[in-house]
Amino acid sequence: MYSGDANPAAPFISAPDSGTIAAMKIAVLLSGGVDSSVALNLLLRQGYTDITAYYLKIWLEDEMAYMGSCPWEEDLQYAEAVCDQAGVPLKVLPLQQQYYDRVVSYAIDELRAGRTPSPDIFCNQRIKFGAFWDELQEHYDYVATGHYARIDRLPPGSPLPPFLAGFGETTPGGASPSAGEAATRRAPHGGQGSAIPREPSAAGAADQPLCLLRRAPDPVKDQSYFLSHLSQDQLQKILFPLGEYTKAQVRAFAQEFDLPTKDRKDSQGICFLGKIRYPEFVGHYLGEQDGPLVERETGTELGRHKGYWYFTIGQRQGIGLGNGPWYVVGKDVAQNIVYISHSSHRDEAKRSSFRIENMSWTVPAPDMAGFAAGGWGRQADESGADDAAGVADMPAASGNYPLLTKLRHGPELTPCSLNPDTGLVQLQGGDQGVAPGQFSVLYAGEYCLGGGRICADEVSTGQG
Repeated sequence: MYSGDANPAAPFISAPDSGTIAAMKIAVLLSGGVDSSVALNLLLRQGYTDITAYYLKIWLEDEMAYMGSCPWEEDLQYAEAVCDQAGVPLKVLPLQQQYYDRVVSYAIDELRAGRTPSPDIFCNQRIKFGAFWDELQEHYDYVATGHYARIDRLPPGSPLPPFLAGFGETTPGGASPSAGEAATRRAPHGGQGSAIPREPSAAGAADQPLCLLRRAPDPVKDQSYFLSHLSQDQLQKILFPLGEYTKAQVRAFAQEFDLPTKDRKDSQGICFLGKIRYPEFVGHYLGEQDGPLVERETGTELGRHKGYWYFTIGQRQGIGLGNGPWYVVGKDVAQNIVYISHSSHRDEAKRSSFRIENMSWTVPAPDMAGFAAGGWGRQADESGADDAAGVADMPAASGNYPLLTKLRHGPELTPCSLNPDTGLVQLQGGDQGVAPGQFSVLYAGEYCLGGGRICADEVSTGQG
């Protein structure tokens, strides 16, 4: 059900009607971990009977062999044990080439350019709900995963909730579209010079609900950040059985169901690395190149590093110097210089503004004039200053739904404003870890609107 700061006074549904559940064909993605195992068993207990589980083989076999590891075999064994216990068929789908082409190559290119990639965002968009669904969607009604997130479905014909004021096209008479119209209408790209293009929203049947991606109740485990590039087409066909539960509750379910995975530890890091250390992966593709570690304030060389691609803005661990703490505050890609400082955590060193590009919306693309004037904070001052008419009073009056952003996976949400003409995001306060290539994901209360990539030319990459 719908909840949050903005109450649309309209009914929401969170899952298919119970009367049709038994007839639905569901594909469940199993990773061999506890979350997807519980998701499968919850679906069975909810009455879904026509279920097929899939293990996506995306491990890069040559790379894993080179690094002396084969982590997918253990995961697959756990997935098989879970399916044997549940009486559900399991199929292994090899997607290594698609994964390399659509995710790994992107990550390598971003690292080489000195930016910080977010491969998990594109793993979800391009593989789990992309290549997989493209290949098998004609055989299934929904795909279910163990993600911690929720999807609220606004029935066709219902008015859009107030916090989506300015989103979607208007009808010829000037009225806002209904949920069905908004979910199926393709919006044109923004006008010339617009920094935030109006990406096409989903096209489909007029009776489709409008799907709203919503944060999970467990703020630490919430994965809406990684799902922020999903389209309406993709959200229409997704089930998140764990959406209403915390991690502690999911662990309790695993014990109650006596699952083979009940005592497995959570996986950490990037989805395709598993037990492979991130520096090993980076070094395999980009190698090493000796360069200086330079103190930003003095220009003094304090040590050496093995390549700027091993570092990201805001990083504290792995710098390898004494007299810390040290933070990475900039990179000179051309000279292979990594700038460090003691002061990154101080207020004066935090970034209060940056620009985003390549915006992707989970909701119908907004009318930019309405977006700028429709209660989304205040229009940001191009100077980047926090003025009284700008960031300071963003979470103001009733009916003014503040825009929030996440700059990384985690519970932290920061009030912000967005200038849609320039892509300038201005934070209430600041953040010391604003890194080019990372994504600024936008929220209205609990609802994820989409996200854009932080531009390299608008974030400090060197001294000063």
